[in-house]
Amino acid sequence: MLMSGYQGGFVPHLIPEVTERLAWRSPPVMQAPLASQAALQSILEEFGKGYRTFAGLEGVLYSCNQDPMVATPSGFNDKKGIAVWPRSGRISLDAARFMSLQSAVRPDWLEVLCDSDTPAGRVQEAAEEVTGPLHRTAGPVLCPRTALFGALVGGHVLDDRLRSARHAADKPLDGYVLEGLANGPESLLLPSVDSIAQLVRGTLRAGLDCFDSTYPSLASDRGAALVFPLVPRTAASSEASAADATKVTSPEAVYEMSLDDKRFEEDDAPLLAGCECYTCTHHCRAYIHHLINVKELLAPVLLSLHNLHHWSSFFSAIRAALQNGTLAELAECYERLEAAPGGTNS
Repeated sequence: MLMSGYQGGFVPHLIPEVTERLAWRSPPVMQAPLASQAALQSILEEFGKGYRTFAGLEGVLYSCNQDPMVATPSGFNDKKGIAVWPRSGRISLDAARFMSLQSAVRPDWLEVLCDSDTPAGRVQEAAEEVTGPLHRTAGPVLCPRTALFGALVGGHVLDDRLRSARHAADKPLDGYVLEGLANGPESLLLPSVDSIAQLVRGTLRAGLDCFDSTYPSLASDRGAALVFPLVPRTAASSEASAADATKVTSPEAVYEMSLDDKRFEEDDAPLLAGCECYTCTHHCRAYIHHLINVKELLAPVLLSLHNLHHWSSFFSAIRAALQNGTLAELAECYERLEAAPGGTNS
Protein backbone atom coordinates (compact mmCIF):
# COMPACT_ATOMS: atom_id res chain seq x y z
CA MET A 1 0.00 0.00 0.00
CA LEU A 2 1.19 3.48 -0.85
CA MET A 3 0.93 6.58 1.34
CA SER A 4 0.91 10.08 -0.13
CA GLY A 5 2.57 12.73 2.02
CA TYR A 6 0.60 15.87 2.81
CA GLN A 7 2.03 19.09 4.23
CA GLY A 8 -0.57 21.55 5.46
CA GLY A 9 -3.29 19.68 3.58
CA PHE A 10 -1.46 19.59 0.23
CA VAL A 11 0.74 17.14 -1.66
CA PRO A 12 4.13 18.90 -1.96
CA HIS A 13 4.13 21.28 -4.99
CA LEU A 14 0.53 20.40 -5.94
CA ILE A 15 -2.67 22.31 -5.20
CA PRO A 16 -5.87 20.19 -5.05
CA GLU A 17 -6.92 21.06 -8.61
CA VAL A 18 -3.56 19.83 -9.92
CA THR A 19 -3.53 16.78 -7.64
CA GLU A 20 -6.70 15.64 -9.42
CA ARG A 21 -4.56 15.07 -12.52
CA LEU A 22 -2.78 12.27 -10.69
CA ALA A 23 -4.15 8.99 -12.01
CA TRP A 24 -3.39 6.97 -8.88
CA ARG A 25 -3.25 3.26 -9.69
CA SER A 26 -4.77 2.68 -6.24
CA PRO A 27 -6.22 5.18 -3.74
CA PRO A 28 -3.31 6.38 -1.59
CA VAL A 29 -3.37 6.79 2.18
CA MET A 30 -2.98 10.47 3.11
CA GLN A 31 -0.04 10.90 5.50
CA ALA A 32 -0.37 13.98 7.73
CA PRO A 33 2.53 14.73 10.15
CA LEU A 34 1.91 16.21 13.60
CA ALA A 35 3.68 19.47 12.71
CA SER A 36 1.07 20.46 10.13
CA GLN A 37 -1.72 19.36 12.48
CA ALA A 38 -0.44 21.18 15.58
CA ALA A 39 -0.19 24.48 13.73
CA LEU A 40 -3.92 24.21 12.96
CA GLN A 41 -5.16 22.80 16.27
CA SER A 42 -7.23 25.79 17.43
CA ILE A 43 -8.73 26.16 13.94
CA LEU A 44 -9.57 22.45 13.71
CA GLU A 45 -11.17 22.48 17.15
CA GLU A 46 -13.39 25.41 16.16
CA PHE A 47 -14.16 23.85 12.76
CA GLY A 48 -15.25 20.62 14.43
CA LYS A 49 -15.28 18.34 11.38
CA GLY A 50 -11.71 17.03 11.29
CA TYR A 51 -8.55 17.62 9.28
CA ARG A 52 -9.71 15.72 6.19
CA THR A 53 -12.93 17.73 5.76
CA PHE A 54 -11.11 20.98 6.56
CA ALA A 55 -8.54 20.34 3.80
CA GLY A 56 -11.11 18.94 1.35
CA LEU A 57 -9.40 15.53 1.17
CA GLU A 58 -10.84 12.12 0.36
CA GLY A 59 -9.54 8.74 1.43
CA VAL A 60 -7.84 7.28 4.49
CA LEU A 61 -6.13 9.85 6.75
CA TYR A 62 -3.01 8.65 8.60
CA SER A 63 -1.67 10.79 11.46
CA CYS A 64 2.09 10.25 11.83
CA ASN A 65 4.57 11.74 14.31
CA GLN A 66 7.19 13.37 12.07
CA ASP A 67 7.42 14.50 8.45
CA PRO A 68 9.77 12.06 6.61
CA MET A 69 10.68 14.78 4.10
CA VAL A 70 12.10 17.10 6.75
CA ALA A 71 15.03 16.58 9.12
CA THR A 72 13.83 17.02 12.72
CA PRO A 73 16.11 18.96 15.12
CA SER A 74 17.57 16.59 17.70
CA GLY A 75 17.65 16.89 21.48
CA PHE A 76 14.24 18.43 22.22
CA ASN A 77 12.30 15.33 23.33
CA ASP A 78 11.98 14.19 26.94
CA LYS A 79 9.85 11.88 29.07
CA LYS A 80 6.98 14.36 29.06
CA GLY A 81 6.54 14.67 25.34
CA ILE A 82 8.02 15.19 21.90
CA ALA A 83 8.79 18.30 19.86
CA VAL A 84 7.24 18.91 16.46
CA TRP A 85 8.33 21.70 14.13
CA PRO A 86 5.78 23.62 12.08
CA ARG A 87 7.06 26.70 10.28
CA SER A 88 6.01 28.86 13.22
CA GLY A 89 8.52 27.11 15.50
CA ARG A 90 8.73 24.28 18.02
CA ILE A 91 5.60 22.90 19.68
CA SER A 92 5.89 20.39 22.53
CA LEU A 93 3.26 17.67 22.67
CA ASP A 94 2.65 15.64 25.81
CA ALA A 95 0.18 12.76 25.92
CA ALA A 96 -2.78 14.95 26.92
CA ARG A 97 -2.22 17.57 24.22
CA PHE A 98 -1.54 14.85 21.67
CA MET A 99 -4.91 13.23 22.35
CA SER A 100 -6.77 16.55 22.28
CA LEU A 101 -5.11 17.28 18.94
CA GLN A 102 -6.14 13.91 17.52
CA SER A 103 -9.70 14.46 18.72
CA ALA A 104 -9.73 17.57 16.51
CA VAL A 105 -7.94 15.88 13.59
CA ARG A 106 -10.09 12.69 13.57
CA PRO A 107 -7.67 10.38 11.72
CA ASP A 108 -8.53 6.93 10.39
CA TRP A 109 -5.05 5.63 11.28
CA LEU A 110 -3.10 6.97 14.24
CA GLU A 111 0.55 6.47 15.12
CA VAL A 112 0.83 6.69 18.90
CA LEU A 113 3.13 9.33 20.33
CA CYS A 114 6.76 8.20 20.44
CA ASP A 115 10.32 9.46 20.76
CA SER A 116 12.20 8.46 17.62
CA ASP A 117 15.09 10.88 18.24
CA THR A 118 17.86 8.30 18.56
CA PRO A 119 21.30 9.73 17.68
CA ALA A 120 24.39 8.26 19.30
CA GLY A 121 24.09 8.58 23.07
CA ARG A 122 20.29 8.80 23.15
CA VAL A 123 19.30 5.30 22.01
CA GLN A 124 18.89 3.85 25.52
CA GLU A 125 17.17 6.99 26.82
CA ALA A 126 14.68 7.06 23.95
CA ALA A 127 13.97 3.35 24.29
CA GLU A 128 13.17 3.89 27.97
CA GLU A 129 10.86 6.79 27.14
CA VAL A 130 8.89 4.66 24.68
CA THR A 131 8.11 2.16 27.42
CA GLY A 132 6.94 5.01 29.70
CA PRO A 133 4.18 7.61 29.54
CA LEU A 134 4.39 8.35 25.82
CA HIS A 135 3.16 4.91 24.84
CA ARG A 136 0.12 5.24 27.12
CA THR A 137 -1.53 7.19 24.33
CA ALA A 138 -2.32 3.79 22.82
CA GLY A 139 -5.01 3.44 25.47
CA PRO A 140 -7.75 5.91 24.44
CA VAL A 141 -9.50 5.12 21.17
CA LEU A 142 -10.78 8.18 19.34
CA CYS A 143 -13.61 6.30 17.67
CA PRO A 144 -14.31 2.63 16.85
CA ARG A 145 -12.92 3.11 13.33
CA THR A 146 -9.56 4.58 14.36
CA ALA A 147 -6.72 2.09 13.82
CA LEU A 148 -3.84 2.50 16.29
CA PHE A 149 -0.24 1.93 15.16
CA GLY A 150 2.57 1.46 17.66
CA ALA A 151 6.05 2.84 16.96
CA LEU A 152 9.07 0.52 17.03
CA VAL A 153 12.09 2.64 17.98
CA GLY A 154 15.65 2.13 19.19
CA GLY A 155 17.70 3.42 16.28
CA HIS A 156 20.08 0.89 14.73
CA VAL A 157 20.65 -0.91 18.04
CA LEU A 158 19.01 -4.33 17.65
CA ASP A 159 18.55 -5.00 21.38
CA ASP A 160 16.73 -1.71 21.89
CA ARG A 161 14.50 -2.26 18.85
CA LEU A 162 13.65 -5.73 20.15
CA ARG A 163 12.83 -4.25 23.53
CA SER A 164 10.52 -1.70 21.93
CA ALA A 165 8.87 -4.42 19.81
CA ARG A 166 8.22 -6.66 22.81
CA HIS A 167 6.62 -3.77 24.67
CA ALA A 168 4.43 -2.80 21.70
CA ALA A 169 3.34 -6.43 21.24
CA ASP A 170 1.51 -6.25 24.60
CA LYS A 171 -0.63 -3.29 23.49
CA PRO A 172 -4.02 -3.42 21.70
CA LEU A 173 -2.58 -2.14 18.40
CA ASP A 174 -3.67 -2.62 14.80
CA GLY A 175 -0.20 -2.27 13.27
CA TYR A 176 3.36 -1.06 13.74
CA VAL A 177 5.52 1.75 12.37
CA LEU A 178 9.31 1.61 11.97
CA GLU A 179 10.72 4.78 13.53
CA GLY A 180 14.16 6.13 14.41
CA LEU A 181 16.11 4.60 11.52
CA ALA A 182 16.65 7.92 9.75
CA ASN A 183 15.98 11.59 10.36
CA GLY A 184 14.55 13.25 7.30
CA PRO A 185 15.72 12.50 3.74
CA GLU A 186 18.90 10.64 4.68
CA SER A 187 18.26 7.49 2.61
CA LEU A 188 17.58 7.29 -1.09
CA LEU A 189 14.29 5.42 -0.82
CA LEU A 190 13.32 4.55 2.74
CA PRO A 191 15.06 4.53 6.14
CA SER A 192 17.88 1.97 5.73
CA VAL A 193 16.62 1.01 2.23
CA ASP A 194 18.88 2.45 -0.46
CA SER A 195 17.92 0.46 -3.55
CA ILE A 196 14.77 -0.72 -5.28
CA ALA A 197 16.14 -4.25 -5.46
CA GLN A 198 16.58 -4.19 -1.69
CA LEU A 199 13.05 -2.88 -1.28
CA VAL A 200 11.51 -5.58 -3.50
CA ARG A 201 13.57 -8.55 -2.37
CA GLY A 202 14.21 -7.72 1.28
CA THR A 203 11.76 -5.21 2.70
CA LEU A 204 8.61 -6.72 1.20
CA ARG A 205 9.62 -10.24 2.15
CA ALA A 206 10.18 -9.01 5.71
CA GLY A 207 6.47 -8.19 5.89
CA LEU A 208 6.38 -4.42 5.43
CA ASP A 209 3.24 -3.56 3.53
CA CYS A 210 2.84 0.25 3.59
CA PHE A 211 5.29 2.80 2.16
CA ASP A 212 5.38 6.56 1.81
CA SER A 213 6.01 8.86 -1.17
CA THR A 214 9.02 10.74 0.17
CA TYR A 215 11.37 9.54 -2.57
CA PRO A 216 9.42 10.82 -5.62
CA SER A 217 8.77 14.16 -3.90
CA LEU A 218 12.46 14.62 -3.06
CA ALA A 219 13.40 13.67 -6.63
CA SER A 220 11.10 16.44 -7.86
CA ASP A 221 12.80 18.87 -5.49
CA ARG A 222 16.20 18.17 -7.06
CA GLY A 223 14.92 18.43 -10.64
CA ALA A 224 14.90 14.72 -11.44
CA ALA A 225 12.42 12.39 -13.16
CA LEU A 226 11.98 8.75 -12.16
CA VAL A 227 12.85 6.51 -15.13
CA PHE A 228 13.47 3.03 -13.71
CA PRO A 229 11.55 0.18 -15.42
CA LEU A 230 8.31 -1.05 -13.87
CA VAL A 231 8.32 -4.63 -15.18
CA PRO A 232 11.05 -7.29 -15.53
CA ARG A 233 13.19 -6.97 -18.63
CA THR A 234 16.04 -8.89 -20.16
CA ALA A 235 19.54 -8.18 -18.93
CA ALA A 236 20.36 -6.38 -22.18
CA SER A 237 17.37 -4.04 -22.04
CA SER A 238 17.99 -3.33 -18.36
CA GLU A 239 21.59 -2.38 -19.10
CA ALA A 240 20.42 -0.09 -21.92
CA SER A 241 17.94 1.59 -19.59
CA ALA A 242 20.66 2.13 -16.98
CA ALA A 243 23.06 3.53 -19.58
CA ASP A 244 20.45 6.05 -20.78
CA ALA A 245 19.68 7.17 -17.24
CA THR A 246 23.28 7.46 -16.15
CA LYS A 247 24.72 9.78 -18.78
CA VAL A 248 24.78 12.19 -15.87
CA THR A 249 26.68 10.26 -13.21
CA SER A 250 25.20 10.24 -9.70
CA PRO A 251 24.33 7.58 -7.10
CA GLU A 252 20.63 8.05 -7.91
CA ALA A 253 21.00 7.97 -11.69
CA VAL A 254 20.04 4.33 -12.07
CA TYR A 255 16.56 5.32 -10.88
CA GLU A 256 16.21 8.89 -12.05
CA MET A 257 17.24 11.37 -14.73
CA SER A 258 18.42 14.86 -13.83
CA LEU A 259 16.71 17.34 -16.15
CA ASP A 260 19.04 20.27 -15.44
CA ASP A 261 21.75 18.75 -17.65
CA LYS A 262 22.57 20.62 -20.86
CA ARG A 263 22.02 17.53 -23.03
CA PHE A 264 18.25 18.03 -22.67
CA GLU A 265 18.23 21.55 -24.20
CA GLU A 266 16.71 20.33 -27.48
CA ASP A 267 15.33 16.94 -26.42
CA ASP A 268 11.68 16.77 -27.51
CA ALA A 269 11.08 13.31 -26.04
CA PRO A 270 8.77 12.79 -23.05
CA LEU A 271 10.35 12.23 -19.66
CA LEU A 272 9.74 8.50 -20.03
CA ALA A 273 8.62 6.77 -23.21
CA GLY A 274 5.24 5.12 -22.79
CA CYS A 275 4.37 6.95 -19.57
CA GLU A 276 0.72 8.04 -19.49
CA CYS A 277 1.06 10.80 -16.87
CA TYR A 278 -0.05 14.37 -17.60
CA THR A 279 3.53 15.65 -17.87
CA CYS A 280 4.70 13.01 -20.35
CA THR A 281 1.61 13.37 -22.55
CA HIS A 282 1.77 17.19 -22.68
CA HIS A 283 5.43 18.26 -22.30
CA CYS A 284 8.96 17.26 -23.32
CA ARG A 285 12.35 17.04 -21.62
CA ALA A 286 13.56 20.29 -23.20
CA TYR A 287 10.66 22.22 -21.68
CA ILE A 288 11.26 20.79 -18.19
CA HIS A 289 14.99 21.54 -18.60
CA HIS A 290 14.14 25.16 -19.48
CA LEU A 291 11.81 25.52 -16.48
CA ILE A 292 14.49 24.23 -14.14
CA ASN A 293 17.18 26.52 -15.48
CA VAL A 294 15.03 29.65 -15.20
CA LYS A 295 13.92 28.48 -11.72
CA GLU A 296 10.26 28.43 -12.71
CA LEU A 297 7.95 27.00 -10.00
CA LEU A 298 6.14 24.96 -12.64
CA ALA A 299 9.16 22.61 -12.89
CA PRO A 300 8.64 20.73 -9.58
CA VAL A 301 4.88 20.68 -10.26
CA LEU A 302 5.29 18.85 -13.57
CA LEU A 303 8.00 16.61 -12.16
CA SER A 304 5.80 15.74 -9.17
CA LEU A 305 2.94 14.76 -11.46
CA HIS A 306 5.25 12.38 -13.32
CA ASN A 307 7.17 11.04 -10.32
CA LEU A 308 4.11 10.31 -8.19
CA HIS A 309 2.41 8.62 -11.15
CA HIS A 310 5.51 6.49 -11.75
CA TRP A 311 5.86 5.63 -8.05
CA SER A 312 2.20 4.59 -7.90
CA SER A 313 2.66 2.48 -11.04
CA PHE A 314 5.72 0.84 -9.46
CA PHE A 315 3.67 -0.29 -6.48
CA SER A 316 0.98 -1.57 -8.84
CA ALA A 317 3.69 -3.68 -10.49
CA ILE A 318 4.71 -4.99 -7.06
CA ARG A 319 1.12 -5.95 -6.24
CA ALA A 320 0.80 -7.72 -9.58
CA ALA A 321 4.08 -9.59 -8.98
CA LEU A 322 2.85 -10.70 -5.56
CA GLN A 323 -0.40 -11.97 -7.05
CA ASN A 324 1.38 -13.72 -9.94
CA GLY A 325 4.21 -15.17 -7.86
CA THR A 326 6.88 -13.27 -9.84
CA LEU A 327 8.30 -11.07 -7.07
CA ALA A 328 11.72 -12.79 -7.30
CA GLU A 329 11.89 -12.03 -11.04
CA LEU A 330 11.03 -8.40 -10.37
CA ALA A 331 13.82 -8.17 -7.79
CA GLU A 332 16.30 -9.74 -10.25
CA CYS A 333 15.36 -7.10 -12.83
CA TYR A 334 16.41 -4.32 -10.49
CA GLU A 335 19.53 -6.17 -9.36
CA ARG A 336 20.65 -6.36 -13.01
CA LEU A 337 19.84 -2.68 -13.48
CA GLU A 338 21.94 -1.72 -10.46
CA ALA A 339 24.82 -3.94 -11.62
CA ALA A 340 24.87 -2.40 -15.11
CA PRO A 341 27.50 0.24 -15.99
CA GLY A 342 26.72 3.38 -14.04
CA GLY A 343 24.46 1.55 -11.59
CA THR A 344 24.73 1.86 -7.84
CA ASN A 345 26.54 -1.47 -7.51
CA SER A 346 28.84 -1.18 -10.52
